[in-house]
Amino acid sequence: MAPRTVLYDEDDDVLVVRFSDAPYGWAAELDADRRVFYAQDGSPLAVIVERASRGIDTRELPHAETVLAAAAPALARRPKQVDDGGMGRHAA
Repeated sequence: MAPRTVLYDEDDDVLVVRFSDAPYGWAAELDADRRVFYAQDGSPLAVIVERASRGIDTRELPHAETVLAAAAPALARRPKQVDDGGMGRHAA
């Protein structure tokens, strides 16, 4: 499935991949960094990944390969973020 829209906010390190314009049904938070929005018919509408430059956990993500492919061009331009033990993020 080709995404309808791919947005990457470099300042906030948030990736949004939208699959459909169908009517919104509900959302599921997979963890602190990943949310999936579903249409009323149960089909995936969109995926939001926070801290995307740290890598994208594809477990339980609908259309995971599409999300990774959509993210690749945007994330390739951004330095990879690493965790420095709570002292703030910095580029690797």
